[in-house]
Amino acid sequence: MEKKNHNHQWYSIQTYGNEKTVRLAILNMIEEMGLQDVITDVIVPTEDVIEVKEGKKKISERSLYSGYVFARIDLNTEIQHLIQSVPKVSGFIGEANKPTPLSEHDINVILDRVQNRAAPKPKVFFDNGET
Repeated sequence: MEKKNHNHQWYSIQTYGNEKTVRLAILNMIEEMGLQDVITDVIVPTEDVIEVKEGKKKISERSLYSGYVFARIDLNTEIQHLIQSVPKVSGFIGEANKPTPLSEHDINVILDRVQNRAAPKPKVFFDNGET
């Protein structure tokens, strides 16, 4: 059996919100189509925030890069079209027919933020009349 050379790079996939839903849809596609060697990572970087509503604190997750999912892909035209066919995906960042891979520096910054999550940050809500 011939061993295939892979050229995995990180790409930004732009979404119409619902980043987690898009991530799950891509993961399901990978599983159903046996694309584990082609798409090796799919992430939605998040951070924890503390919300205070009606005097109660609640920790919730918020996307660090709203509207984006990041994936490590050995990209070709077929895989590009498969990902673009996922509901809520608007496309890749880059030229229309040639997605631009993220630089090593950019993806390292993103991955570092994911791996070294800070303590939850307060998310401030104001009631009517408050300043």
